[in-house]
Amino acid sequence: MLKNFKYLINQILTDKKKFFLFAVILYVVIRLATLFFPYDNDEWIFHYVGQKYAEGNIMYLVAWDHKPPLIFFFNGLMSLITSNFIILRVFYTLINLGSLFLFSKVVNIFTATLQTKNSLKLNRIALLLFIFWTNLAQISSGGNNTENFGLFFILLMVLTYFLFLQKHKTVYLLATGLALSCMVLLKPNFVLFSLPVFLDLLIRFKKDCKKLLLAYFLIALPVVIHVALWLAYFYQNNALNEFWLASFLYNSKYLQSGWQGHVSSQLSFILSSSLLFIPAAPFVISFLKTKAFFSNEYRRYLFLWLLAVLLFVSILGTFYPFYYLVTLPLLIIICVLNLEAITGNTFFKKVLRIVIVLCMLTALAISYKFLLNNFYGSTKERAKEDQQIASYIRNNTTPADKIYAYTYGATFYVLTGRDAGSKYVSASYLLLNYREHYGFNFNEQFQQEILASKPKYIIYPKSESNLYLQNTELVEFFKENYPVVAKEFTTFVILSKQ
Repeated sequence: MLKNFKYLINQILTDKKKFFLFAVILYVVIRLATLFFPYDNDEWIFHYVGQKYAEGNIMYLVAWDHKPPLIFFFNGLMSLITSNFIILRVFYTLINLGSLFLFSKVVNIFTATLQTKNSLKLNRIALLLFIFWTNLAQISSGGNNTENFGLFFILLMVLTYFLFLQKHKTVYLLATGLALSCMVLLKPNFVLFSLPVFLDLLIRFKKDCKKLLLAYFLIALPVVIHVALWLAYFYQNNALNEFWLASFLYNSKYLQSGWQGHVSSQLSFILSSSLLFIPAAPFVISFLKTKAFFSNEYRRYLFLWLLAVLLFVSILGTFYPFYYLVTLPLLIIICVLNLEAITGNTFFKKVLRIVIVLCMLTALAISYKFLLNNFYGSTKERAKEDQQIASYIRNNTTPADKIYAYTYGATFYVLTGRDAGSKYVSASYLLLNYREHYGFNFNEQFQQEILASKPKYIIYPKSESNLYLQNTELVEFFKENYPVVAKEFTTFVILSKQ
């Protein structure tokens, strides 16, 4: 039986048609949990803020979230086509397939030079691992977040940089800079993944200052232009402060709260994320044991990339599994280049293989739990209630009426087609600012906006133990200004003025 299994694996890795068929089946099986990931998550915040921008509103002034502008720009473009969440997730899948294509090119650069005899098999193993890990629901998180877009641009940056090294054409350095600019405007800490590029150039051209400065200039030029265009947009529309607050300042406070454990349940996310890092550990250790990082330019780049990944992980503060999506390309490349770490018949290596398989199966089970929850249990019941609330709102308001959902996310604005009565579309910003004493005066601004926009209904938590009722200042505000319960549901009540 073992011989038959090894034969089958060999056939998949050596026969082009069989590999393609297996890869497609694996992709569909794993991606299903992402395609049907519960829709009440961050993706609707990005979609709603982007939609308001695409409609001609000034970003951050009508709808606000603590992210740089590019995630909203991309979502705004998609909102011009559709707001159907299934179709949108097909778009997100295309982005992942684009990342898969770029990864196939990047991994080949390393295997072709470091493992020339087995490069084809190693490339295919790497692609299968990439398909598996990047499409798990807890890591892809629905497919629409800064990490999924960032993964594409990080791979594009690495690929164009090595194309420059191979072909010596400056256009590739400009492309490297363009990819870097998108990384910065998606999530500022993604800039850490550019450190290997800048350090590698420094090592290569340390004796030729002109070449070094020219290379740095060509990479920096698209970054400066791209950032300057956004700065000009926000300056022209008197929104520079909002841009700075959303992109940098709020997140610096959020990071502190994360490290203090005030943002999420750290232990559960650490355990979930460990299912990724435990399998990677023996390969990384094997790579570090070689100590030949600077004997080869490709090993050197991998070592610098690993340092960047470790630095990135060390400053995150919170341990959501999807944060680690952008670390996967490097970890997978190191894995396939150091397979000897788990091959062999020693007891220790047999145990390692068992542990790795168990971690992967557990990760897959967690992913499929999201899928099952979408069709059964509490998640399905919550989705059903959301639809009932949305139906009530649509039937009792006009498209011109505003509402406010005092809960996490922007789901109800998308489901109802009604705009939020405040730019602070999610109650989470308001709570963190109030409870953690960030000092951004969100509550006061929120109350002013609600009084000015006069939402017809407030969707409000029914349970007195609800997390967002910790913001007692707003609890009193709602009691005073929306005292009437117009409709009750299982989890929420609909409040009105009269």
